[in-house]
Amino acid sequence: MRVSQSIAARKALEKQWYCARDTVLGDNCEKQDVRKGLALAATCQHNDARWLTEICDGKDLKTAEDIAAVLRSQEKDSRALCFAAMLSSPVDMVRLRRSAESGCALAEFQMARESSGAERYRWALRAALQGERNGFCLLGVCLRDGEGCIQNVCLAQENFLRAASLDCLSSKLAAADLMDDANPKRWKWLGEIAVKDAQFPFFESFAFVVSSFKNDRSFGPAVFAIGRALEGHVNFSKREIFGESWDFDKRVGLATEAIDLFHAQCRAARSAVDTWTLIAAHVFFLSKDIRRMIGEMIWEARERADYPLQECFTSFASLGSWLSTRVRGCFSFG
Repeated sequence: MRVSQSIAARKALEKQWYCARDTVLGDNCEKQDVRKGLALAATCQHNDARWLTEICDGKDLKTAEDIAAVLRSQEKDSRALCFAAMLSSPVDMVRLRRSAESGCALAEFQMARESSGAERYRWALRAALQGERNGFCLLGVCLRDGEGCIQNVCLAQENFLRAASLDCLSSKLAAADLMDDANPKRWKWLGEIAVKDAQFPFFESFAFVVSSFKNDRSFGPAVFAIGRALEGHVNFSKREIFGESWDFDKRVGLATEAIDLFHAQCRAARSAVDTWTLIAAHVFFLSKDIRRMIGEMIWEARERADYPLQECFTSFASLGSWLSTRVRGCFSFG
């Protein structure tokens, strides 16, 4: 338990730093905002965030060039060389290469992006081996396409998933492209990408999934995920979905169906949880942990679109009947 908590805490810290870094650099679909990025870094305890905050502390830095000018004075610091190079316009390739050759993982990724073939793979691998999020992404691209290496789609997906877990949008798109339409995680990530003004991957096939659900209930989890992603992003007054008005009339019907299913499943799950809460207080032959586990199972079932749309669990018998088909005989409900 402590190990998993430590891993989760480290990943949360990395994501916090990447958010600050993306904002300073204008990377990963983040609008560049130097002041906001430095403010985010100042609240982060990641080593790189503390480094950047210390260098910039007490200075009135408003633009990318302001930071670059400060960092150019740190000629022996590979991270400073990298940031100074990336914040220059155009990118300072001399400083960037020096930084990469000194072992800065972000600079290694940038060199990979500027390269091709075996050189791209070599730089991407070096960056990934240091745990650089963008390095995982570009290494995945090389492995997927067989660029500079032997093609290995499974290993590519592993790298995409590692980068996606650190909120790399390019990796979320790449990983989603390798997933089946019925995979709900595909739609979770395509929804996150659509919010960032990249709607086409979501629009391309969501209608097929929603319409297929009528005849194939195995698409239920995917439709639930589609409805969750669309929730709050369909604007009828502006006739927009994810801020895009093109083909609104063609898409809005199926989008509404997905949202309706999402709400219906959540209502049914809440009804079931409320009923189980009343019942659980009197089921003394089950331990507290088991009762909690059943409650979590009841709530999580909504993500599988597991509830009949008309269902409302108001009795022990109706809830017990539903549960008995899903716990494989582990529990008995009469």
